[in-house]
Amino acid sequence: MNAYLGRLLTPADDVRGGSAGGWPAVLDYGFWKDNFGADPSVLGKQIKLSNSTVTIVGIAPAGFRGLWPGSVVKLYLPFQFLSVLIGKDIDAPNWLGWCSAIGRLRPEATASQAQAELATYDKPLIHQFIPVELQDRLRVRNGYLRVSSARTGLPTFFGQVYSTPLYLMQGLVAIVLLLCCVNVAGLMMSKVHARRQEFALRTAIGAARWRLVSQYLTESLVIALAGAALGAAGAWYGTGYLLPFFRHPMEGAPISIKPDATVFAVTGLSAVLTTFLFGTLPAWRAGSADPGSLLKSRTAAGARRRILGRAFIPLQVGLSFALVSVATLLSQSLTRLQTEQTGFDLDHVTIQTAPFDLQKLTPEGRMELYHRMKDRLEQLPGINSASFTLFTPMTSFQATSSFQAVGSGPNPPEDPRMAYNDVGPGYFRTMKTAILQGREFYDTERDRSVCVLNQSAAAYLFPHQRAIGQYVRSTPGATANPAGRGVLPQNVICRVIGLAQDAKFANLQDAPPRTVYFPVTLETITGAGNLVFLMNAPTKAQAIAAYRAAKSDLSPATPFVVFVTLREQMEAALGSQRALSLMSGFFAALALLLSGLGLYGMLSSSVAQRTGEIGVRMALGAKRGGVLRMILSEALVLLAAGLVPGAIGLVIAARFVEKMLYGVSAFDPIRLAAITAVLAFVAIVASLLPALRAASIDPIRALRAE
Repeated sequence: MNAYLGRLLTPADDVRGGSAGGWPAVLDYGFWKDNFGADPSVLGKQIKLSNSTVTIVGIAPAGFRGLWPGSVVKLYLPFQFLSVLIGKDIDAPNWLGWCSAIGRLRPEATASQAQAELATYDKPLIHQFIPVELQDRLRVRNGYLRVSSARTGLPTFFGQVYSTPLYLMQGLVAIVLLLCCVNVAGLMMSKVHARRQEFALRTAIGAARWRLVSQYLTESLVIALAGAALGAAGAWYGTGYLLPFFRHPMEGAPISIKPDATVFAVTGLSAVLTTFLFGTLPAWRAGSADPGSLLKSRTAAGARRRILGRAFIPLQVGLSFALVSVATLLSQSLTRLQTEQTGFDLDHVTIQTAPFDLQKLTPEGRMELYHRMKDRLEQLPGINSASFTLFTPMTSFQATSSFQAVGSGPNPPEDPRMAYNDVGPGYFRTMKTAILQGREFYDTERDRSVCVLNQSAAAYLFPHQRAIGQYVRSTPGATANPAGRGVLPQNVICRVIGLAQDAKFANLQDAPPRTVYFPVTLETITGAGNLVFLMNAPTKAQAIAAYRAAKSDLSPATPFVVFVTLREQMEAALGSQRALSLMSGFFAALALLLSGLGLYGMLSSSVAQRTGEIGVRMALGAKRGGVLRMILSEALVLLAAGLVPGAIGLVIAARFVEKMLYGVSAFDPIRLAAITAVLAFVAIVASLLPALRAASIDPIRALRAE
């Protein structure tokens, strides 16, 4: 890969303390274009970054978007610059962080060969680079290095959280596309029947069959291309409305995705494929026109046409039934999640991750600054209470470790892992998480000799006794800390001083985890990077104003990051489900509309073809009400026939959406009956006009025309 301008980073740039010429930086092409006006003279200029000066040495290629799909990378720096950002020597033996190692295979090498070669080095590398105090952990002991392709980028939060909803949305789009194809195919079959005499005459005077087929396929392609153009325009202008649903809960900006040449190429290919999907059968029917059919009765031709037309309606109804069912399930599940009791105050707690690490303070100095900021916040008007914490809820992250009761004998044969969190004084009061017994932490409690359990943890560790005053130990076992912050040491023994209400944490779908709360310690400050301030205030604006005032008094040089309420964080965490619920509802409404239009078109064509038959019936004494009921009953029969494939489709779809559901059953009979009633209403509305038209046929005129 070559730079667009200047040069890229080299190994000589990545040295401790920076190279002889200072720290170099490579700008992202889009960032350079948007913020520097694509000015080539920026090369060699210096910019300020985290109180350090870096020199622009190059511009990344225009098509390069980084290795993390969905993330907006604005500039690239040597890895050693991380020491400047965090104020720690990343080459120190006790430094713990994470990075993604990438490499390029030799032309003759394969991934399996690289994996086999790496397997001989994984244990020595792990022992060399993992701190000694962590090497006894089960995750480290069983750890190994794995080679995987980076062709589509490195694993990201977005890929882990949003891949399933995006695949489901693609499935919904495919179903709607199929429904559109079926609907258009049915309407075009009606058009073929209306033009059957034209095609028969053209065949009689010498038109080749392939000419008729190609003509109809061309007409189908025009329709498909028109639809593709509308779809491309919708993608170009509609992406901005959809992407805000897909963002990290603690990031202010959504992921960056723009429709490109690949999107439009896929759209064009879809247009060609849909041409064959809905145009082949009508085109074949057009090319099969027999001049002798002109001498046959209209009734026989009409009967064949009705059979072909009716074959499409149950499939449309079945697809609509499955789509409406999925949309209803997702909407009800989302409603339950949004109204679920979380165990903390969603609407009045505002969070701010203060980057105090930029102030180059000692751990003791940062600890004092956190406590002073917390005390100052509580003195300001508008703040009910304030605290700070290592982890906040609704971010999909949850640190866990193994715990056991001290001196209580063997623990129950269950998973001993529990969630843990380091919290400051006033945490439970600020979060509105009730302390059921005992108390929360004092300002002076700054080590892990004391802890607070939630109800689930207390019931597990001390099922038949009072938890207050008992002791809990962290034990060797599976420890997971996805954020890599505030790793809990082994064999920590703490005395239980409080029993807290159960509260959700990583996400709303899971039950409240068994949780052990510790005070924030110097070890927390050292390994955490930055803690998160919690401010309970009547409004977000009051919390922001108070934080600005407190920061101005105590740490004016510290920059701000995004302010978020817990409600906003929860909504962001539910963004993919909200988007999926919204889109499935839109597709379900579209499916109902298409099914209604298809049924209306088929019945209208059927009534036109059966004018003579209906006239004869009425001449022989059939009442208008009887004709009306006949047409409506045909619609309901087609509806009933469509419920069978619809039920099969729902069974298949339920397997894909069950992980997205919360508190609802895919086969609730009341919901299924309601959806069937909605489909019946749509069928009756769609067939009412053709039925009224059939009931108003004048038998004398019908027989004369016949």
